[in-house]
Order: sequence, then structure tokens, then C-alpha cells
Amino acid sequence: MQVFIAKSSRYLSIAIIVAMALALASVFATDGISGVLLSTPLVLTIVFGTLMLFWFPRVEVSENEVVIKNVIRTFKVPMQKIARIDTRWALAIYLGERQAHHQLVCNCTRKTHQHLR
Repeated sequence: MQVFIAKSSRYLSIAIIVAMALALASVFATDGISGVLLSTPLVLTIVFGTLMLFWFPRVEVSENEVVIKNVIRTFKVPMQKIARIDTRWALAIYLGERQAHHQLVCNCTRKTHQHLR
């Protein structure tokens, strides 16, 4: 099984987590520990949301199916039903004539596109 994760979303997650750590450091410098204790729930909520939206989504490709794992839903598409896979801007899986799933989770390369066919 191969797992595809967008690198840009990982970089964005790291940048947001670093920004939140710097924000807590700034609050500590100005307001002390009481300010940090008041700000920590908001910062942890932002970090949790960032991880859920940008770090955890993935596309898993096995011999039998393509699994798209999102924050809310997981799509399982059997390989037999896939007519074509397009990865020009994002992952698009077509079943017959219609587009089944369009996912901004995986910025795969053309090489991957040929591999998935």
C-alpha cells in the first residue's frame, strides 16, 4: 500500500504550530504565566484544528482500492470502478463518465498518475 500526503499541508501545519508557540511566548513575556494559562485553550484548539485539517488527511492506494481519508469522511473506491485518475491540480477520481471524488489532499506527480492507472 502506498500513502500520499500533500507536503504543502505539512509545511502549513508546522508554520501554524510554530506561530502559536511564538504567540504563547509573547503572551508569557507581556502577561506572565496567568496570561499563558488563559491563552492556552485557544492555542490548543487552533493547533488541534490545524492538525485535523492539514496533517491527517491522506490518500491510500492499494491493489484493490483507493481510500481517501478526510477529516469527516472516508471514501473507498474499488480499483475496478475507476475509469481514470487525474492529478493535474489535485486528485480527481472518475467513475465511468462522471467525476467521483475531487480531493485537494494529495498533490501527486504525473509519475504517480501513470502508476495509479
